[in-house]
Amino acid sequence: MAITVHFSTPLLKATENNNKLILEGKTVKEINERICHRFQSFKDIIYDSTGGIKKVINIYVNDDDIRSLAGEDTPLKDGDEVSFIPTIAGG
Repeated sequence: MAITVHFSTPLLKATENNNKLILEGKTVKEINERICHRFQSFKDIIYDSTGGIKKVINIYVNDDDIRSLAGEDTPLKDGDEVSFIPTIAGG
């Protein structure tokens, strides 16, 4: 099953300037594992010291925040889109 994964501009350095990938995975966790395996620094960017997703990282499946779904256990189906968007603070 093909999942399209999008990365916002602040994450491009960690993904070697890839703003979109096509990956296989049945859950958000499987997608995260594949990304972290491919881009070693990505793990430190999205996960906190306890292994949870950092609060400043928003992950969406088809425009729905995974926090309102099943978190990393959110199931995926062919054609779904997963987007990684960090919170940006300004002042």
